[in-house]
Amino acid sequence: MKQKQIKAIKKQIVEETALSVGYYEAVIPEIIENIDSDTFYNIMGRTSGEWLLEAAKSKNRVGFQNILVSEAVKSMSYQEFKTIVKYFFSYQQTENKILAERIETSPELFSRLQNEADIVFRSNPQEGLENDTELQEHKVPSPVEGAGNLLTPAELVGSLEVKDQSYDETSGEPLGWEKNTIAGALSGYDYSIDTGLNYFSNLDDDEVEIDDKVLYQKDFHENQIVVYDLQNPSHPFYFGESCEEAIDEIESLLPFQDGMQDWDRRWDYDAWVKTAREYFPIPFDFEKIQDQILKDLRKAQIVFKQSMLEKSSLEVFDQASKILYVSDALFELESFVKEFTSEEYQERSYSYEKQLSALIDRYHSNPPQNASDTFIAAAERSWLKVDGSYDVGSDDKAYFMENYICDYFELAPYLETPNIKVTDVNIIPPVSKGHTR
Repeated sequence: MKQKQIKAIKKQIVEETALSVGYYEAVIPEIIENIDSDTFYNIMGRTSGEWLLEAAKSKNRVGFQNILVSEAVKSMSYQEFKTIVKYFFSYQQTENKILAERIETSPELFSRLQNEADIVFRSNPQEGLENDTELQEHKVPSPVEGAGNLLTPAELVGSLEVKDQSYDETSGEPLGWEKNTIAGALSGYDYSIDTGLNYFSNLDDDEVEIDDKVLYQKDFHENQIVVYDLQNPSHPFYFGESCEEAIDEIESLLPFQDGMQDWDRRWDYDAWVKTAREYFPIPFDFEKIQDQILKDLRKAQIVFKQSMLEKSSLEVFDQASKILYVSDALFELESFVKEFTSEEYQERSYSYEKQLSALIDRYHSNPPQNASDTFIAAAERSWLKVDGSYDVGSDDKAYFMENYICDYFELAPYLETPNIKVTDVNIIPPVSKGHTR
């Protein structure tokens, strides 16, 4: 580009901020590595330093980066700016080369920026905001108004810890476990995890079809997670905004096959999910949770019925009381869940309402795996302990909820403190089908 064009880009950044021009995040380490210390501390000590501090504390990732880049460009000479202009969207590339590189982020970096921002940024508390007009020049929203997070969902999931076994190159003997990340493990198979924006920017075309829907640039943003094969990026393994759904999909891919666990690679699924929920809590949606419980209960009834149909006529006759009891218990529980209202969830007047409310809290805080099997196991255990049939519409419902649903789904912590987060819950396996009274 000509000198006039480069100067025009710098002028636009100074007048309108870097965010209005657009830039690759790789410009940030480039600035930090090449800017002289006096200029850097000058930036951090002025009013912009105060705003950087506030942006970090309020998790305003976008505002933080915008102020840092804008202030750095403002202090640069033409020759200095010329070395980084290629990272701005207005720059016209003449080489077919990818210039952007991901900044290495992690939960540890996030915590440090949030908790030790005063130490990290060395802001000058003696210089107030009220007498400085530079703030208005930035046109940056207040941290409470700004959007974004120091870690995007894709960056957070990509930074979750994995441990890989290292080996001696000569003898092949194992040397010990080394730290890795999900992103690192994926890259070893030529897979990648990225934000929607970065994913789209790396595509060859200006549109892509995902799940039978044609998407354009406007359909992608930084809160999306895309997990894909670099050799076939137009058919991603996962595209969405849920950290947990992305984690579930990632664990099914080649880098995390069951045969690798504790052999060449170690990972902790529960720890991954717990971290994801701490950074990006799932909003409570009563109707969505209610629908999921109903789905699991209906599946439980279908699975149980199918397992009984596979038995011989004699076995069915011998286990008739069990079949009737389990079927009635699951049927009435389904009806109870279907008729349960958000008002009853809040009031929790009756004992079995408290149990069901606790089950809803459990589904919200730590969705159980194999819930359908667990419902069946609870009903089978209840049948083993009860002398008689299940009486629909009686107190059997309260007994079943309090003694078996509560036990098998480990609801005690949710009964003590509603809406808390509990993660390490073990699902009790179903009673053996061959057991009879």
